[in-house]
Amino acid sequence: MEKQSKNTFPKNERITSRDKIFQLFQNGKPVKSFPVYAKYILVENQELYSQILISVSKKKIKKAVDRNRIKRLIREAYRLNKYILISELQDKNIKLAIVINYSLSVLTDFNVINKSIVKLFARIIEGLNE
Repeated sequence: MEKQSKNTFPKNERITSRDKIFQLFQNGKPVKSFPVYAKYILVENQELYSQILISVSKKKIKKAVDRNRIKRLIREAYRLNKYILISELQDKNIKLAIVINYSLSVLTDFNVINKSIVKLFARIIEGLNE
């Protein structure tokens, strides 16, 4: 019986390598979808099709509670919609490392973040087709 893909977000989908993080911020291709923006790079030696890092600026969101809430919302939006990105990456056999940043200085609700993550994935796919 074939294993079906689940809407999960295991730890191995998170970027932890300092080198990869540095490379993302230095050489990443920027993509915007208000209130989030992302940078992504193509990665060769990676077993997963996409790995992500979520970042919320301490300068814009002062309280750690609020930063953590935003990160939870972005993680949930990624978890629910990653199939859009991963199915396209599997078709093209491309592996990406992505950093997602939150750009507002106030909290927003899940619906706004969810829509912007979907748009972000569409723009990443569009950028890969160019």
